[in-house]
This record gives sequence, structure tokens and C-alpha cells, in this order.
Amino acid sequence: MIGATTLENALNALPDMNARVLVATDYQDIERRLEAGEVDAAWAPPDICARVNAAAVLRMVRFGSPSYLSAILADREREISPKALAGLRAAWVDRESAGGYRLPVSHLRRRGVEPDDVLASQTFRGTYTAALVDVLEGRADLTAIHTSHATREAALERAMRCVGRKAHRLVPSRSRRPRSTMVWCCRLRSERLGRIGW
Repeated sequence: MIGATTLENALNALPDMNARVLVATDYQDIERRLEAGEVDAAWAPPDICARVNAAAVLRMVRFGSPSYLSAILADREREISPKALAGLRAAWVDRESAGGYRLPVSHLRRRGVEPDDVLASQTFRGTYTAALVDVLEGRADLTAIHTSHATREAALERAMRCVGRKAHRLVPSRSRRPRSTMVWCCRLRSERLGRIGW
């Protein structure tokens, strides 16, 4: 919610702007709101932006980069690798989440591991925080989180933003993290986009 408030304040500092920033419950909620015309812009994965025929697609820059990485994390007691996933339980964010599901699953498949076949269970928790808590509290063995840099430290720093110091109990996998880009998809008229500075 802090990010939503910061964004809302920044938008409302612009001339003639009266913005309200909402936090969606999940990716399906984002898509539904865009399709229904309930929102003018959304921060969404590229797949959703394509499905709703967004009028403009704008690339976001996070932590100084237009791309980010996805890291698979597990409890420090259970270091994981793509070859050692049999029987483990995954807590993913959402089927539409690039960093919290699609990228890590694609990464595993490229390494010859089919998560649907080898994992004992896969749950979808809705947020990075909920998925991380499942791992920390023993309800799942692994999860995935987006991170801005290809280092173990960056992945743990991102996890700490979600669950605080408990993130030190987690360890990122040693495998290379796949890249993705997050985009804003908008239905704003061009004159409004110009006022925002896009």
C-alpha cells in the first residue's frame, strides 16, 4: 500500500490531475477492471496488456532497470536445484505472475523439469508475501520472487521487503534467473498521457 500511496501522490501533484490508485486483489482483477473500463491504467504483465488491447503500452523502470529477474527461493534447510524438486511443494504467486510463476516455471521446463509432474503440490497465494510466508512456516518448500539484479543478495533483499528479517532463513537457487519486463497498460486518451509525461 505504501507504493500505491506514493504513486497516487505523485500523479495528483500533476496539473489538473485527480487520480485514485487502487490495489487489485489478483491478476484476474486487473484484467477484469481494464476490460470493464473501471481503471485507466494498470501495472500488469505483458500478456494481460495484450489481451485487453491496451491503447498504449509503457515500459516501467524499476530499480534503474526496465527488466527484472525471477529467483526461486527455499528455506535455508532445503537448498534446491532443478533436478531435486521431486515431491516438493511450491507456493506460487498467481498463474499470471511473470516473476512469481511464469518465469520460474519456464526456466525449469527449459532444464527438462516439468513442475506439474514432479512437484507434490502447487498453490497460488496471490502475493509474494503470502507465498514467502508459506515457505517460512513450512506449508511449502519453495516459491519465486522477482528481483532487480542477478545476485543472491538482491533476491534476499527483495524478500526482506515482503517478510522482514525472516527472509534470512531463505536461500535463492543457484540457477540463472530468467528476465522479464513489466509494463503499464493504459486506456488513457493521448492528451492525458501527455499531461502525465508519457
